[in-house]
Amino acid sequence: MALTLEYPDNWADIATTVKQAAGYRCNRCGLKCLPPNNSYRHLDLSLRRKLSAQVHHLDGNPAQNDKSNLVCLCSGCHLRMHRHRPQPTPGQLSMKLKLPKVPRVRHSRQNWQLTLADLIDRLPRLSVELYRQLELDLNNDLPDNSRLTVINSH
Repeated sequence: MALTLEYPDNWADIATTVKQAAGYRCNRCGLKCLPPNNSYRHLDLSLRRKLSAQVHHLDGNPAQNDKSNLVCLCSGCHLRMHRHRPQPTPGQLSMKLKLPKVPRVRHSRQNWQLTLADLIDRLPRLSVELYRQLELDLNNDLPDNSRLTVINSH
């Protein structure tokens, strides 16, 4: 059979059949993956993705869908099986990619503000000696009952 890069129109049905036959268990590492039709919202999205069952073509040909060519894998094992490939196939690219929604904070140019975490991330890391000197300098400027202790958290 010639190598083609297209998944068949009934790929979702084929993949479901393979996953069901494997009991949603990875054929490589034995990890029990999450079966569909259940609510897993209580699980972290990253964990849900790690526990997703996927179907791998042993010969790398998405058009060759004989049972002997398909295995159920967890997402980690599936990635390992494809790590030798420099780029995904056009068929893989055409499949819907579900990316997590990342909340973004939009700032107008006139009202640009950095959060405290942004500022801390931009600060250079100080040595222990500089933290101690900072503590001494701050305490010299404060009354005795307001002395500070600067804790080095790095």
